[in-house]
Amino acid sequence: MKWISILAVLLGMQAQAANHVEISKDEIVIKFKSSLMSQYSLEALNNHENVGHFMSTLTGEDVNRARVISKTNDSMIAVVKVAPGMSLQATSEVMVKNNPNIEWAHPNRIYHGEYREALNDPMLGQQHHLKQIQALQALALQVGNPNVVIAVTDDGFDLDHEDLLTSWHVNPLENPNDGIDNDNNGYIDDHVGWDFNNNDNDPSDGNGYGSHGTHIAGIINATPNNNKGVIGVAPGIKIMPLKFYGSKRWTSAMVYETYAYAVNNGARIITTSYNINRMSRDPVYQNAVRYAHDNNVLVFNSAGNGNEQDPERSRLETLLLVSSVDASASSRKVDRRSSFSNYGWQIDISAPGGDIMATGMNDRYVGMSGTSMATPMAAAMAGMIMSQYPQMTIRQVLHTLLVSVDSIDAKNPNFLFQLGSGRINALKGVDSTVEPLQIYVPEFQTTRNPIKSVDDNSIIVRFQGAPGSSFRPIKIVSRDKKRVARSVRLQQAIYLGTNQIRYQFEKLTPGNYQLVIAEDSFYDPFARKLDGNFDGQPGGDLVLNFSVR
Repeated sequence: MKWISILAVLLGMQAQAANHVEISKDEIVIKFKSSLMSQYSLEALNNHENVGHFMSTLTGEDVNRARVISKTNDSMIAVVKVAPGMSLQATSEVMVKNNPNIEWAHPNRIYHGEYREALNDPMLGQQHHLKQIQALQALALQVGNPNVVIAVTDDGFDLDHEDLLTSWHVNPLENPNDGIDNDNNGYIDDHVGWDFNNNDNDPSDGNGYGSHGTHIAGIINATPNNNKGVIGVAPGIKIMPLKFYGSKRWTSAMVYETYAYAVNNGARIITTSYNINRMSRDPVYQNAVRYAHDNNVLVFNSAGNGNEQDPERSRLETLLLVSSVDASASSRKVDRRSSFSNYGWQIDISAPGGDIMATGMNDRYVGMSGTSMATPMAAAMAGMIMSQYPQMTIRQVLHTLLVSVDSIDAKNPNFLFQLGSGRINALKGVDSTVEPLQIYVPEFQTTRNPIKSVDDNSIIVRFQGAPGSSFRPIKIVSRDKKRVARSVRLQQAIYLGTNQIRYQFEKLTPGNYQLVIAEDSFYDPFARKLDGNFDGQPGGDLVLNFSVR
């Protein structure tokens, strides 16, 4: 009986530790319409008692507690605690249906278990990734602009690390430690970041947390030329340290609040190295990422460490997924897909993530591996491009990032088109002519005589770069009858994170065809025509033969 009891305890502990999602029994995340905000001042809604009364009046529910998690002049997001009883999903739907002031409402979700991408294979070594991506050559031209802010959402930060003392973004509108919300953004003394897990102004590490966030911070902007430790990829830019993961429960409202804070307080980029597979179906999380996207903030997320094809998080096209390749002194191993890295058709880009040396807790330096390490490297590269080309739009920055890469196809023949556009190259990003948009149709370009089934009436087109505008029809031409068989228009929206699209068309009869994508079917964000003939210059149709059987 004694051994049975011990086994039961161990199994119970394992079950408790396993990742699972709980839908809150009494909390709803609500976005109020902009038309409502014009009737109320932000100052009037800062008082929690006012917010509770305001919520009760607008929702028709007995709101015991309410908390605003994002607030601007034209929008407000709040978490409201309602009286338990009926289904929260039903309550949310009734709120939206019956209240013209509510844009959306969803139950808050609680994420139990471990969501940091695995902290595996720590080792000492040199920063092989800097040579791999030509970072030192890039730093001779651009070290990063301190006005470019990357929000790192993680488990805490060693703010006093000897190699990170110049790393942090300081809120210029907030006086430290005076107990006053000087900038009226709803956060008292948020002078250097915020801890959303404990709801205070100290995002430093604690209770066994912080090593993950500290390591990621060092990858981005550890201080150079100080005779200490390591060098960041973009040491001149600043990090907004946002702790959203720790000893307390992790919820979709917490993530939304973190992302909204980053956007509303000046971040240009958000980087998150966490397992969001379960969150990818959460409408509150989806709206958090969409809020950043719609405000021209790039969101990078790790592809994941499960050696999995097309992970669930791939469904999100409003963020950028980063896979990992190995960084090594061995030319044989470098740029191979890391054995742990997820891969798939919706991966956007790759970066070194195997054996990365960076800052650790308490002034130490450690090696870690994971897509967690690759993701901030790609985000830092986007920050370097913003620094070098401040006049670029966000889509132009993204396009530059995606085309200023090194091909890793030769090292990864079994993963063609499944590791993003290529592996980041820092020097190309800050000192090269930006290549025009190129597109690929993998099912036609990876086989000598492509044949489609008569029942397969779709074509997937993949981008090398970020399409800008003027999405015109593509044509399917009959080689037998010498005429256009189908003229097919784009049928889906294209977001910053969209790297491929599917064209649906009416069935083709058996025969021989050409897919013709004219040079003016797509333009890149610099208003240049498609490079359809792959000569590195704008212009040229892409023409591919195939047969239907």
